[in-house]
Amino acid sequence: KKKEFDRLLIKNSKASYFLGYWQNKEYFEDCSHVIKNELRPKIIKKNTVNFIKKLKKNHVAIHIRGGDMALETHYSFLSNEYYFKIIKFLKKKNNSLKYHVFTDDVKYSEIFLEKIKLKNYEIISKTYNFSAIEELFIMQHYKYLIINRSTFSWWSSYLSNKNKTTIFAPKIWRTNFYLPKSLKTKNMKLF
Repeated sequence: KKKEFDRLLIKNSKASYFLGYWQNKEYFEDCSHVIKNELRPKIIKKNTVNFIKKLKKNHVAIHIRGGDMALETHYSFLSNEYYFKIIKFLKKKNNSLKYHVFTDDVKYSEIFLEKIKLKNYEIISKTYNFSAIEELFIMQHYKYLIINRSTFSWWSSYLSNKNKTTIFAPKIWRTNFYLPKSLKTKNMKLF
């Protein structure tokens, strides 16, 4: 990889490349308002706006990551228990919740949702033709957001309206490692 990086530097002497793990809110806390503005889609389609307008307080967004998660060595699929605990907690608040599922792997999500016996859900990623950017944006508008151990989930939660959204996140972020303090936000509840 070092040789590839050196070649990039030679070919593109006017460009800068930064290697590393950048998922840490402390890097950009001072300019979060700029980042939130920059990461807002510049063009928001009418069907996306209409979908967001129809969201109600009893809608819960769930991000289920499938796909490459099975290949990751430091991560694993979240256990059924993680979702059970959150759903039980939310049912105490409101028994008429409707769950909107966002995923990169519809087949895995369907099998998983059957396993946890979740009722009253719709897989938005299957039903609608939203792009990944539109889904990231839509997820930011829910009162409750259940995230997975993924950058996509975390950014959606970070960009959400902090005062109005309750984020549910896994205590264990990587195999045997708790969610780093640098990723935890004030409105996050760990399960």
